[in-house]
Amino acid sequence: MATMRSTPARDPPAGSPPLLPSDDELVAAATRFRDAPRPMDFLSGQPLDGGTWTGFAYTTVAEPIAWVKRARSIGETHMQIFAYEQLLAIPPHTRQNIRVPKVYRVIEHDDDVYIVMEYVHGHTLQNLLKEGGVDEELVNQLIAQVANAMSLFANFQVPSNAKPGPGEGCLIQHVLFKDQEAPIEYDSVMTVKQATPTIDFSQERMCFCYSDIEDHNFIFTDATQGYLYVIDFEHAAFLPVSFMSYALFCSSSWLPQDVGNRTKLSGAISSDSKNLRAMAWLQHIFTRCRPHIGLPF
Repeated sequence: MATMRSTPARDPPAGSPPLLPSDDELVAAATRFRDAPRPMDFLSGQPLDGGTWTGFAYTTVAEPIAWVKRARSIGETHMQIFAYEQLLAIPPHTRQNIRVPKVYRVIEHDDDVYIVMEYVHGHTLQNLLKEGGVDEELVNQLIAQVANAMSLFANFQVPSNAKPGPGEGCLIQHVLFKDQEAPIEYDSVMTVKQATPTIDFSQERMCFCYSDIEDHNFIFTDATQGYLYVIDFEHAAFLPVSFMSYALFCSSSWLPQDVGNRTKLSGAISSDSKNLRAMAWLQHIFTRCRPHIGLPF
């Protein structure tokens, strides 16, 4: 028999959907989209070329009222809600128009987790660059705004009792590990150190590490004066600050390093530090070895 558990959001904000469908209806709709021959785009709900299914827009007669995403684990939900609440606590002039979609509801159905969240009207950085008509000055402004978001995220106050990872029972998703997933949960920074013996995290603070710095994860409601929404928290976790620096400076994509050069990261390590060189070596080992590599020695 199918099992289902739903968690409502706390204190929905003004403007949240007045009436979302039932959990059963949302799961049924998610199943239809999941089984479609091609995956859907975050913004338009239209089929994409390539990729995997992630979610769909729940639409009324008038317009989309929510986005439903199938999460890899409940940890993604923890990280998105944490980022949303942390941003709310920051004064607006410091927040600098940076936002995270509000989570309305979380549905756990069998082995699937669905996040029902605010639908964002806008354009991803990827789409803005593809469509053309964006001059170099505006591109610099957009990337600077992404860097502002990463600065805010990486300097969030992490709970003093936080363990490495996105939450209890969830694995770290980070480019360092084989298939971008840690083989086990780590109950402390010391356990991470035992799994990565050539790296010293003892003098590093824990930070909110958002490591999926790709142009499709940043939605601008307006290219010049609107909000920037950061989406997709699958690769977010509480981790030593080296992990954030590694995501910024050791990626093969063009955007992370550009963002890293502009990001103000308290306690950050330089792009040529010993830790990052050691992590690059370990990534090479992890990605070419059996899954148990990355376990504590």
